[in-house]
Amino acid sequence: MRSTIFLFAWGCNDFRYDLPYRGGNAAGDTAVADPSFAADIQPILDQHCAGCHPGQDALDLSTDAYTNLVNQPSQESDLDLVSCTAAGDTASGAGTGSPDDSYLVHKLLGDQDAAGGTGGQMPLGVSALTTTEIQTVENWITKGCTP
Repeated sequence: MRSTIFLFAWGCNDFRYDLPYRGGNAAGDTAVADPSFAADIQPILDQHCAGCHPGQDALDLSTDAYTNLVNQPSQESDLDLVSCTAAGDTASGAGTGSPDDSYLVHKLLGDQDAAGGTGGQMPLGVSALTTTEIQTVENWITKGCTP
């Protein structure tokens, strides 16, 4: 089944997406245990976020999303958008990250108010990411934000 999604939010009314129906997690869907940004996170951003964050505003989630997210301050909260310590910067040599300290995760979950933020759950005006997609983002952060 396919669905057509029209976005009507803050200048996004020019974007139209024909996406597969995503009514939740399909049976057997599991989060990627050790995701990388290029292989696992950017495709999620491309599908759900880049249409309204194409680089024309302060948050570009299309072409240079990694450097625009990792350890960059949020404009809505005191948290970083994604809070990570790079590999080699810790005693173990492995990168680490904190989904709880990452404003992006709070926006995806819709609890940005609890993180001192504002606005609505992202993506705005369309279905939220699936549990599997959010868990993949959280796993990527916890594992150190591998590019």
